[in-house]
Amino acid sequence: MASKSQEMTAVLTVVVVVTASLAGLYYYRYNQASAQDASDLQGLKAAQQQYAGLGRDYSTLLQNYNESLGLLTASIAQMNTSTEAYRQASARLPGLWHAYQLLASTSVSLPSTSILIDIGNGSGAWYNETVQPGWNLYVATLVATNGSMAATWYPQYGEHFVTGILGVNNTYSRYWFLWQYNGTSWSVAQVGADDLYATNGSVYAWTFCTADANFNPQCSP
Repeated sequence: MASKSQEMTAVLTVVVVVTASLAGLYYYRYNQASAQDASDLQGLKAAQQQYAGLGRDYSTLLQNYNESLGLLTASIAQMNTSTEAYRQASARLPGLWHAYQLLASTSVSLPSTSILIDIGNGSGAWYNETVQPGWNLYVATLVATNGSMAATWYPQYGEHFVTGILGVNNTYSRYWFLWQYNGTSWSVAQVGADDLYATNGSVYAWTFCTADANFNPQCSP
């Protein structure tokens, strides 16, 4: 019969063999996990580089979009309003601008202006419009009304004479008047919409009403 020391040696041998086997298995799995971690880290770095590249491309495209919009609005501001090109451009501008706002909503801070449009029957409405820096009030109103404006362009003055807004057109006794708000009171604008700029926080109004013999509006916002 085996002595106790021999039995103990056999048990220890088994324990050592099992421990060594487990250690080998754990070491193999550790190496596998380490290799996977290294691969994942490399993939993450590659993804981060691709993301940064996409971000740069997106910013470039957004800037190009913005510059194109700037060229379009500058053209609209000086086009003959009776031409087909003007009608098409003015009809497309609001949609293009609103699409740009969605694209730029998280990356660009845009100024906004408030425009009241009152057709004189108690149905006045406020339009809080985000605008592109440098826009004049004519373009801002065109965008706010989705292109629903009628006007005549006078190149010798560099001005639009607004004759209709939202389908409501001047008559022999009622006209559109433009107003400015200075923070405490309203006053009739002394220049046309082309010479007023839609700066951040600016407030304007269009009212449709009769005028006296001196062409002073018989209404106020």
